[in-house]
Amino acid sequence: MTFGSTWVYVLVGCICGSLVGASNLRAYYPPLWKESPGQLSEYRIEDGKYNINPWNYSERLGLYKILVKQTVRYFEKFAPGNEQNVLWGLAAFYGWQYHTGRLADPTHRTDCGYASGDHLCISVDSWWGDLNYFLSVIPFLAAIDSGVMELSSDITLQLPSKDQEKFCYDVSSCHSSFPEAMKVWNKLYQHMKLPSSTFDDLVKDVWEAHLSSLIGNFLSRSKYYSKLEADFQRDWALFVEYLTALRFPTTLMKVSEFVKGMPQRILVDEDTAFFIRDFTTFQNIVLHVLSFLHKMHEYTGLSEQLTVSNSSNPRLCAGNDSCCEFMITVVSGPEDTVLIWAFQTSDFFHLYIPSSSMALVPWGGGIDNNLWQSIRLTSLCFDQL
Repeated sequence: MTFGSTWVYVLVGCICGSLVGASNLRAYYPPLWKESPGQLSEYRIEDGKYNINPWNYSERLGLYKILVKQTVRYFEKFAPGNEQNVLWGLAAFYGWQYHTGRLADPTHRTDCGYASGDHLCISVDSWWGDLNYFLSVIPFLAAIDSGVMELSSDITLQLPSKDQEKFCYDVSSCHSSFPEAMKVWNKLYQHMKLPSSTFDDLVKDVWEAHLSSLIGNFLSRSKYYSKLEADFQRDWALFVEYLTALRFPTTLMKVSEFVKGMPQRILVDEDTAFFIRDFTTFQNIVLHVLSFLHKMHEYTGLSEQLTVSNSSNPRLCAGNDSCCEFMITVVSGPEDTVLIWAFQTSDFFHLYIPSSSMALVPWGGGIDNNLWQSIRLTSLCFDQL
């Protein structure tokens, strides 16, 4: 395959980098952030322990709120106002799940999670709610266990209505049932304490911890959803692996902007894939890219990440000369199809492509100029689509 006039399809998205003042962070807070608990004393105490209901949206959100507030001192060296706290991303994505109705009962046998019933309820039958359990409870309890927050470990979590054996409820049971996830989160928190830790180091650690917490015991939940939504769940789980390799910054602003491209409601059988009328162009493109990524992953097998110095190309810039920090390019030609991811950090330009396509990119001292110019001239930022 060659790059140039043979291209028949190019899809590029950029999440543009910009700075946001601490006072503007409030605009990105997850729903009901202000109303949710911000310290352990706001939870009930039973038998001498703080009793938390993680199947209530607000009480689970409180775990994130406490985590972000208690770790602010470790991120002040990167930016004021806690805006660079890498734990914000978990809360932002959880807020998207609530806002789009993905925490509600997909079986419709109860009113759990619906506006007409208990809108704060998280259904144990929700695929999203179950996976998020391990992306809220384990990070929180591991932080308690590591001492990074210096809070009491006298905490117990309420049981769900079924499948209790699939979850953990305190520090001890999480260590027993999910030792690897607790270990990887603890590693992040220990690195967080080090004065020498860098922002990129912590982003890398938080994505590794995120991956360790994706517990695969809930595939059976997909049967409650439309095929489109179930496929999206599958595609999203794979996409997280790529975001991990790319070390996408998990700050509040970056993740909040990113989820604007995610489906704004649960996908239903009546939706036409990638041409959903009440979705933005951006949202339809994201669905298409994630589906394409899954097909490419199956076709190419394992992928590799390549990192090269970007001294000759200091920024990822779109055709209108605006600069971006994250780019997805899908290139289709007469012989093959290639997915290119580009990601900018302070010192490096990362290119992530299927292993079968490695020979297509000459490295030397940097990216081949013709390829670079082709990518640059065809790039668009998501907010321009």
